[in-house]
Amino acid sequence: MSSWTIPARVIGILSEIYPKIFTGSEIETRFLSGGAPDFKSNWSCSKREKVIEWLRICNRDINCDKFSLLDYLIEQLFEYYMKIEEEDRTSILKKIHSSLDREGLHYSSKSGLAFTDRTALSVRTAAEADPHPYSHPPHVVPQNDKLSPGIDSDATSNELKPVATSSHLGRPVLNEGQRIFIGHSSLDHKFVNSLTDFLETGITGLAATDIVCTSVEGLGVGPGDQWAKWIQERLEGTEIYLCIPSSNFINSFMCILELGACWILSKRIVVLLPPNQKIDDLPKVLQDLQIKSSNESTHLDDIRDLITESLKIDAGPTARWSEKKKQFLSSIEQPTEQSQPD
Repeated sequence: MSSWTIPARVIGILSEIYPKIFTGSEIETRFLSGGAPDFKSNWSCSKREKVIEWLRICNRDINCDKFSLLDYLIEQLFEYYMKIEEEDRTSILKKIHSSLDREGLHYSSKSGLAFTDRTALSVRTAAEADPHPYSHPPHVVPQNDKLSPGIDSDATSNELKPVATSSHLGRPVLNEGQRIFIGHSSLDHKFVNSLTDFLETGITGLAATDIVCTSVEGLGVGPGDQWAKWIQERLEGTEIYLCIPSSNFINSFMCILELGACWILSKRIVVLLPPNQKIDDLPKVLQDLQIKSSNESTHLDDIRDLITESLKIDAGPTARWSEKKKQFLSSIEQPTEQSQPD
């Protein structure tokens, strides 16, 4: 059976888009029709959580043909994506193709899901799994293959030309896909939930699973994971540590320990002040870092530029970012819970 698994970055995109298009029962029907193992959650969860957990279960199931399942799920998405609000369609299409491209994958309405270079074929061959009747055999995409809506091709021959995936751009391909770690206190969950939603919806090239945020459903520690080891692995793999230094954070031994680990690992640390937090109230070690304020519009623009330039991703339309920024600024408020020093 195939050892290939659905990349975390792609799981994040599907978990973001599927709940916008399909009801809970429609999601279940499509997963089962695509060959996913039966999944009956015994706990209350959102549609987004269900998509994430179900795809993780598929990745762990050696009998599940993950490639054909993903092919089918994307096919269904493009068939029904007109149900999405018109202003969101372009952004969603870009996110889908960007996430696939960064994982060495490509989808077209003509030939389905495929790898974009020969090296990717080493993780899955046609003989590794029994394809479903609707599936397309994995293959290398010729550059003049018909692309899905919203994507153009200027290729003029069938010559194999690998696209620029993350490995070609010279940056590491992380096993879990997470590249931004939001360091915060769990008591500030309302603020970090708003922040995470703002970043992933406002920046076109940023997928949900590019982000580690333990207070956000689906982006934190999974069931059965060892918390300390999980945090350590994500800190080692992250490229940007976005620190939210509220009084709760400052008074938490574990938060300060986490910050110290990033310092030792030479990670890029960016400080984003939560509402009503003053620079003068921060420890001296934090005052010496790059500091931005969450309620300053231009500072949020700086955060966007830093993320897109560091991760080499598409920022997307300025008008969309501005609208999402306006919504974020109107939603944030000072944390009401206060912790005691550990």
